[in-house]
Amino acid sequence: MTLDEFVARYAADFASGDAATVAGHFADPVHVVGETRVDPEVTTADGAQWRRVVDRLLGAYRQLGVTGVRVRSLQPVCLGGGVQLAVVAWTLTRADGSSVYDFEAAYTVVRAGGGLRIAAVAHNETPRLLAALSAHRS
Repeated sequence: MTLDEFVARYAADFASGDAATVAGHFADPVHVVGETRVDPEVTTADGAQWRRVVDRLLGAYRQLGVTGVRVRSLQPVCLGGGVQLAVVAWTLTRADGSSVYDFEAAYTVVRAGGGLRIAAVAHNETPRLLAALSAHRS
């Protein structure tokens, strides 16, 4: 599977709303760095912990009416030895095609477990998600 195909499958699986399938794209453990309003949040999660995070995220997406995930751009970098980077600009969309919000993420993708897996991700989604949830509740 190519990196482009992996990212497309990942996007489709997020849109499906199936947490187990989404979590299956990640290595165990996974390292996550997320932008917050203060200092970045740095987390290492095992498979069970990450599945709970994905469950919460998909729940928030359902509250916001997210039905699709669109790749605005993908910048691949091959580091060799089965390690690649994928810098992706995403748009979350509703059923009518309107945008919920945009965010960016950089994924370290490795060959593991018979396929490609995300071993680390750095993203700027959290402030956008929190703002969208706050606006939705207002």
